[in-house]
This record gives sequence, structure tokens and C-alpha cells, in this order.
Amino acid sequence: MERKNIKNKILIALILIFGFNLAFAQDDIVFSNFGRNLSQAEKDFKSEVFVFPGDVIEFKIEIYTKNSLKEVILGNNFSSHLKLIEDSLTIDGKKTKVDLTNISFGDLATGTKKEIVFRAMVTPAETFTSLPYTIFSTATLKGKNFAQKTATVTINVKKPEMATGVPTGVNSPILLALESSLFLSLMLEIKEFTRRKIEEILSENKYWLYYRKTFSEFKLKRMRSKR
Repeated sequence: MERKNIKNKILIALILIFGFNLAFAQDDIVFSNFGRNLSQAEKDFKSEVFVFPGDVIEFKIEIYTKNSLKEVILGNNFSSHLKLIEDSLTIDGKKTKVDLTNISFGDLATGTKKEIVFRAMVTPAETFTSLPYTIFSTATLKGKNFAQKTATVTINVKKPEMATGVPTGVNSPILLALESSLFLSLMLEIKEFTRRKIEEILSENKYWLYYRKTFSEFKLKRMRSKR
């Protein structure tokens, strides 16, 4: 009975030690995944991004090891509403062509830092069942001597805004004045064209010619009588 209790205590101790080591290893990995909307000229990377269909998002994944890691593999699982932009993938600032869903780093020594950057475009509005819509881009880090870690960017796709008023970039005073001048010139041309057409039509009408002649004679007689 005593031996059984000793075995149980040893087993519990081993479980506690293993659990402590696993938690320690997890805390010794700094793993992040952020994004920013390049189409909206965003500068800061965030865990939640707001976009319109067709916008371009830049993602940045960072890994920092405080302990040595074995057989490290980075995976990426992103929505079908995100299309990877060709030749946009860089690792530590260098362009590379690898499978973004399965990047193998092998063993990483203590103090190693990795930065993975890539860009993706949000698919057009017609590819969504409805808008607004939320999609995700999840990065996964796994290896032999540490528990799997994940980091997710939430992407809120907004409904495109309908164009109202003067389009962006055409509301400066100079451009507005130019538009007003062109509009006035166009209206004067339309007025002159309409006047000529009416005269052409009336000139072909003999009754109009008779009326015009009679009116002119009446006007002339009236002017003479006033003298």
C-alpha cells in the first residue's frame, strides 16, 4: 500500500514538472500576427483591421525565441476572400518564394527573431454573400519541444460606400470654378443651338412669315404715329 502511494506521488510530481516545463516553454516564445490596410494608408499594425472589398492588407508575423526550439514550422490559414499578392512575401526583409501555409525554419536558437511580411487583396464585393462580413487570417507555430501557438488577425469587410457629391480630389476651389465655367459655357451653347433651330423651323412656315411681316409693319406705323 505504501509503495503504491509512493508511485502515485512520483507520477504526480512528474506530471507537475512536465506541465511546468511546457508552460515555461510556451511563455518563452513571443509570437504575434498583425495587419494594416495599405489602401487606407494605415501605418500601424493591429490585430483587427477594417477594409472595403478590393483593399490591400499587409500582414506581419513575428517570432522571438527565449529558448531554443526544435523543428519549427509556421503555417498560415487565411480566408478564401483573401488573395495573396504575388512576390509580396519577405522573411527577415528578403523576398522569398515558399509555401506560405508551410514554412519550415528547422531548429531556432535562443534569441532568434523572425519577421514574415506578406500582402493580400480582399476579393470583390460580389464574392461575398452579404456585407458587412468578418474574415480571419490565422498564423500557427508548431515544433517538437513546445506547444502549438496561434495568432489571428480579424478582418472586418465593410459595405462599399455609394459615391455622393463631388468625387474625392475634385473639390478644390480652382477645380470647382473650372467646372462651373465649363457648365456655363455648355448651357450657352445649348441655348444658342436651340434658338437657331427654332428660327429654322419657323422660317419654313409661311404663316409665321406673314405674321412676322405684319407685326413689323404694325410696329413701324405705330412708331411713325408717335412722331
